[in-house]
This record gives sequence, structure tokens and C-alpha cells, in this order.
Amino acid sequence: SIDSFEPGLQGSLNGNISVNLSYIDERLKRDGGSVYHARLLDTRLSWQFNLRQRLRLALQYGSTEFDQSLNSFPVPEEASDIGTQLVYSYKINPRSVFYAGYSDSYTGSDAIDTYQTERSLFLKFGYAWQPCLPGRQAHDAVLGADPELAQHVHAQQIDIGIWVGGDHRVTDDIS
Repeated sequence: SIDSFEPGLQGSLNGNISVNLSYIDERLKRDGGSVYHARLLDTRLSWQFNLRQRLRLALQYGSTEFDQSLNSFPVPEEASDIGTQLVYSYKINPRSVFYAGYSDSYTGSDAIDTYQTERSLFLKFGYAWQPCLPGRQAHDAVLGADPELAQHVHAQQIDIGIWVGGDHRVTDDIS
């Protein structure tokens, strides 16, 4: 059976700084023992300078303990990983945003020393637009006068990015 516990905490200070903490504790039990016991702490701090600019720091720490006798393949007794990401975002307009950031991650276990698994610098530009429709069709779609036409008018988005190094998972959103 899997036992899981997932508390969290959210809050903001003076409306510009927000904090989001979450913790996951999960254990897989079998044959009178724990196949694994995993813990993940996810901390996210965000500072909204103004309507257009935000800085976000994400820190994740995970550790897993394994019972080697209950695993059918070789596993370490304990493994851990750490990940960080710092992202600056600038909203050019309601549909366009620019991101610049840095991320890295480390992993280790009782069998090997902790080492860096990835590091990256990135720039990303996202732009969304709606396709142009000729005169009366655009008017009807926007006002909802032609519901069938309106359901086919969706915003399109293009993302252009430059990365140096490993992974670039920008998890920030435009809103």
C-alpha cells in the first residue's frame, strides 16, 4: 500500500511577495517493510516588482530511502537531489512575455558523492496572437454573433528560446 501525506502553505507579504511551500511524504509498504520512503520539499518565492516585472525563485529538495531487501533490482539505501531555478519575467503586453533565468540540479546517494547533473542559462520570448479574419467575420466572432465562427477563433502562441546547458523548464506563466 502507498501512504502519502501532502501539506502545503501559501501566503503573501505586502501583496508583492508570495511564498508557496509544499511537502510530500510518500511510503510504499510491502511484506512488512517499506520498499521506499520519499520526501519532497518544494519552495517557491515570487517578487512582483510591478505589473510587468517578476522574479521567481524555486528550490526543490528530495530524498528517498530504499529497503534493498524489498527491491528486485540494485538500489542505493538513500538517494537525494536538489534543484534550483531563478527566473526573471517581463510582460511586454498582455500576450507577450520575456523570460531570463538560470537553473541547476544536483544528485547524490550513499553510494556516490553529490554532483551537478545539469546547469543552464536561458532566454525565452513568448508571443500569442489571434488569426485575422476578414471584416464582418472578425466582427461577428469577437461579439459572439456567430457562435460557430467564434469557437474556431483561438489565440495561437509561439515561443522562441535560447538555452546554454541542460534542461530549460520554464514553469512561469504569463498571468
